[in-house]
Amino acid sequence: MTEDEIHKIAAIEQHQQLAAFEKSKRLRRIARLFGKAHPKGIDRYPEPGPIFVHAQACEPHAGDGFPDGLRPLEMTLEAFGDERWMLRRERLDGREPEPVIEELLAMPEVRYVNIRNSEAGCFIARVERS
Repeated sequence: MTEDEIHKIAAIEQHQQLAAFEKSKRLRRIARLFGKAHPKGIDRYPEPGPIFVHAQACEPHAGDGFPDGLRPLEMTLEAFGDERWMLRRERLDGREPEPVIEELLAMPEVRYVNIRNSEAGCFIARVERS
């Protein structure tokens, strides 16, 4: 490999690194703009985290049961009590979500269960007793 070819490869790699850094900066800016905190009235502690905005309009889940579209995701269930005190956390690791949700909600001190993406940590949904 010639010295000129090495310089071209180094320039390409540097350009790719700069592009990735700029994309990362844009994503951090967007996350700050769209950061999520728990809705008011749940408790007094904020829990900021990312929100992912869909490019196309979509409808929220309105049916009974767990949404099939979420099943392929790696999920963690978090059971919270009063003042958003986390009482238990369960990674599903391939298990069906319904029995775990039922088990968590069967604990009398649990007020609600948050569903999070296990990889990104982002909030997906909250499950409350009916």
